[in-house]
Amino acid sequence: MRKIWGKRVLLPNGWSDNTLIEIDSKGKIKEIKKNVHPSGFFFDTLIPSPMNLHSHCFQRAMSGLSESSEIKKMISGHGVILCTNF
Repeated sequence: MRKIWGKRVLLPNGWSDNTLIEIDSKGKIKEIKKNVHPSGFFFDTLIPSPMNLHSHCFQRAMSGLSESSEIKKMISGHGVILCTNF
Protein backbone atom coordinates (compact mmCIF):
# COMPACT_ATOMS: atom_id res chain seq x y z
CA MET A 1 0.00 0.00 0.00
CA ARG A 2 1.27 3.50 -0.85
CA LYS A 3 0.77 6.48 1.46
CA ILE A 4 0.71 10.10 0.30
CA TRP A 5 0.61 12.93 2.84
CA GLY A 6 -0.28 16.51 2.00
CA LYS A 7 -0.05 19.68 4.06
CA ARG A 8 -3.08 20.98 2.09
CA VAL A 9 -5.31 18.61 0.14
CA LEU A 10 -8.32 19.52 -1.99
CA LEU A 11 -11.10 17.02 -1.28
CA PRO A 12 -14.65 16.96 -2.73
CA ASN A 13 -15.95 18.91 0.29
CA GLY A 14 -13.13 21.49 0.35
CA TRP A 15 -9.57 21.90 1.62
CA SER A 16 -8.17 19.64 4.33
CA ASP A 17 -4.93 20.12 6.30
CA ASN A 18 -2.38 17.43 7.21
CA THR A 19 -4.13 14.71 5.25
CA LEU A 20 -2.97 11.17 4.55
CA ILE A 21 -4.24 9.30 1.50
CA GLU A 22 -3.75 5.53 1.43
CA ILE A 23 -3.73 3.87 -1.99
CA ASP A 24 -4.14 0.12 -2.48
CA SER A 25 -2.13 -2.10 -4.83
CA LYS A 26 -4.64 -1.50 -7.67
CA GLY A 27 -4.17 2.29 -7.48
CA LYS A 28 -7.52 2.98 -5.82
CA ILE A 29 -7.88 5.30 -2.83
CA LYS A 30 -8.45 3.05 0.17
CA GLU A 31 -8.71 5.63 2.96
CA ILE A 32 -8.34 9.35 3.64
CA LYS A 33 -7.27 10.43 7.12
CA LYS A 34 -7.38 14.08 8.18
CA ASN A 35 -5.19 15.87 10.74
CA VAL A 36 -2.46 13.24 10.96
CA HIS A 37 1.33 13.41 11.20
CA PRO A 38 3.32 13.08 7.97
CA SER A 39 4.16 9.63 6.65
CA GLY A 40 4.83 8.18 3.22
CA PHE A 41 5.41 10.60 0.34
CA PHE A 42 5.28 14.25 1.50
CA PHE A 43 3.70 17.05 -0.54
CA ASP A 44 2.81 20.63 0.28
CA THR A 45 -0.38 20.80 -1.81
CA LEU A 46 -2.38 18.01 -3.46
CA ILE A 47 -5.18 18.60 -5.96
CA PRO A 48 -7.11 16.05 -8.02
CA SER A 49 -5.90 15.49 -11.54
CA PRO A 50 -8.28 16.82 -14.18
CA MET A 51 -9.82 14.24 -16.47
CA ASN A 52 -8.32 13.93 -19.91
CA LEU A 53 -10.81 15.72 -22.15
CA HIS A 54 -8.42 15.77 -25.08
CA SER A 55 -10.12 14.88 -28.32
CA HIS A 56 -9.50 14.97 -32.05
CA CYS A 57 -13.16 14.58 -33.02
CA PHE A 58 -13.21 18.08 -34.49
CA GLN A 59 -10.54 17.00 -36.98
CA ARG A 60 -12.75 14.19 -38.23
CA ALA A 61 -15.68 16.60 -38.55
CA MET A 62 -13.55 19.07 -40.55
CA SER A 63 -12.03 16.45 -42.81
CA GLY A 64 -12.13 17.63 -46.40
CA LEU A 65 -13.50 21.10 -45.62
CA SER A 66 -10.18 22.90 -46.17
CA GLU A 67 -9.20 21.06 -49.31
CA SER A 68 -9.77 22.21 -52.86
CA SER A 69 -8.94 20.65 -56.20
CA GLU A 70 -6.68 23.63 -57.14
CA ILE A 71 -4.50 23.16 -54.07
CA LYS A 72 -4.26 19.44 -54.79
CA LYS A 73 -3.11 20.20 -58.35
CA MET A 74 -0.48 22.69 -57.09
CA ILE A 75 1.09 20.31 -54.57
CA SER A 76 0.73 16.99 -56.37
CA GLY A 77 4.08 15.56 -57.35
CA HIS A 78 6.08 17.97 -55.20
CA GLY A 79 6.22 15.90 -51.97
CA VAL A 80 4.44 18.65 -50.02
CA ILE A 81 2.24 17.81 -47.06
CA LEU A 82 -0.58 20.28 -46.44
CA CYS A 83 -1.60 20.63 -42.81
CA THR A 84 -4.01 23.20 -41.44
CA ASN A 85 -4.29 23.82 -37.72
CA PHE A 86 -6.96 25.91 -36.08
